[in-house]
Amino acid sequence: MKKIGLIGGLGPEATIDYYKGIINTFNETSSDLNYPEIVIYSVNMSEFLSMMNQKAYEDATNYLLGKITALDAAGCEFAALTANTPHLLYREIVE
Repeated sequence: MKKIGLIGGLGPEATIDYYKGIINTFNETSSDLNYPEIVIYSVNMSEFLSMMNQKAYEDATNYLLGKITALDAAGCEFAALTANTPHLLYREIVE
C-alpha cells in the first residue's frame, strides 16, 4: 500500500475531512485494520497567506515545494493539497 502525503494546515477542517475521507473509503473496501500510512505536513497558514496576499507567488510555490520535498523524504509516494488556495499555484508546483 502506498504511503500518502497530505499538505495540510491551510484549513485544518479540510485536512481533517481529507484524512477522514481516506480512512472511510478504505473502510468501505476492507474489513481489516491495515490502514494506509498517512503523513500530514501541517503548513503555517499565516505565513502562506501572507505570501499570497503580497502576491509573492514564487515564494509561496517554493514554500509548498519544500513541504512536498519533506513528504518525499518521509517516504510518501504522492502528495495531495488539502485546501483550495494552494491549488492556485498548482501549475507552478507541477512544473
